[in-house]
Amino acid sequence: PPGYSQAEAASWEAQETLTTETGEMPHVLMVMCEAFSDLPNEPVFPGENPIAAFNALAEDAGTISGHLVVSNFGAGTANTEFDVLTGMMTNRIGVGTTSAFRVVHRDLDSLPRMFQEAGYSTLFFHPGQRWFYNRESVYSYLGITDQIFADSMENPEQQGGWITDAAFLQTLTQAIEQRQGNGPAFTYAVTIQNHQAYTYEKYDTVPAPVRSSVPLSDAAQEYLSVYWKGLKDSADMLAQLTEFLEQQQEPYLLVFFGDHRPNLGANYLAYEELGMGFGSASSTQERLEIYSVPFLIWGNAAYRQTNDLHEQAQALGLTGDIQISSHY
Repeated sequence: PPGYSQAEAASWEAQETLTTETGEMPHVLMVMCEAFSDLPNEPVFPGENPIAAFNALAEDAGTISGHLVVSNFGAGTANTEFDVLTGMMTNRIGVGTTSAFRVVHRDLDSLPRMFQEAGYSTLFFHPGQRWFYNRESVYSYLGITDQIFADSMENPEQQGGWITDAAFLQTLTQAIEQRQGNGPAFTYAVTIQNHQAYTYEKYDTVPAPVRSSVPLSDAAQEYLSVYWKGLKDSADMLAQLTEFLEQQQEPYLLVFFGDHRPNLGANYLAYEELGMGFGSASSTQERLEIYSVPFLIWGNAAYRQTNDLHEQAQALGLTGDIQISSHY
């Protein structure tokens, strides 16, 4: 940029030091769930809520929850990974559409690298292909020392061409168990089952129709019912994961969030029929809603013995209806 001095920037970096508090170092597990949103919480849906398990956990007195504003709508999973793990913004990389991971070609300061310097082991797990988004190389640049991809999973269950959240959970819990007793671990895991396209061909059976208080076209009903099925599987996976972590003797801090809202038809088809007005959004808050996904932070029983998440959040000014950018 105009006026940029590499030497001056280096001098700023040299002034920064990482300080690590002594004492408890809980395991930190971040699970980014494919296309996970809280769309079913909209008042137009009076029927059974597919993310009831998520809602129950998010509303628990010991949980911190809110919404993240991410860089993309309908796609761009790796861009949310980049924002979350580097503290940088995909949308600041260039003036056009950018895939952030494709510009990573050297070691970067990152969340996993900071954990590594603090004494943590680091793991990345994604039930997809290691070459996609160049993830294998990128995560090495981000300081991840151990990686698990689809080719490391033995005959995993698949639905619609994607490895299921149930198979994801099985591999994740196995990886957690294998690493226990070896010091604190930082794990970043990404699901894939609820990836688009949301057409009836995705699953062997046609999911039950979604009840709505507004009329839906056949196309919107198809997208929503298929997406609903994936959402329920994701929420159920989360419930089973927290049950597993609750039984562990070592402290675990879980951060769960979506990567982006789902694409439910051209020109926001389903969203427009639901009256959400994405296609005509003009105010800042209306625009932010298009890019908002839910998150929660939860600690298991061993973590809660010595930590109060709400006190920690209040100390950071995170109170009320929390809405933050993903790179924060």
